[in-house]
Amino acid sequence: MYTVHAFNPTDGEIIFKFDNGRIHSINIYKSNFTKYENVNTFHHFVDTRSKSIVYLNLDNCSKTFTLDDKGILYRKANQYDYDKWMTKEYPNSDNAKIFNILIPNNK
Repeated sequence: MYTVHAFNPTDGEIIFKFDNGRIHSINIYKSNFTKYENVNTFHHFVDTRSKSIVYLNLDNCSKTFTLDDKGILYRKANQYDYDKWMTKEYPNSDNAKIFNILIPNNK
């Protein structure tokens, strides 16, 4: 997994940091990935059953886990979760393209 470690809006450089400490940099301006979206860590959650990203408008978004009345467990989404989901739902999106660069051979 990875996180967005830093972003320079002036030159478009995004630095991704992997769990193992590896760093990878992509310039979204030079690569023409200007529609790359950040995950909204306050409202994007992963439905742990379907692995889908859902938008929840909760009063207290600081919780790590939320359980709805149907027994579905949700956890806060991170950038990796969001980008991976985008590869399935929106395979031509800039998020999917960047995910496939960072995680090659993802099938």
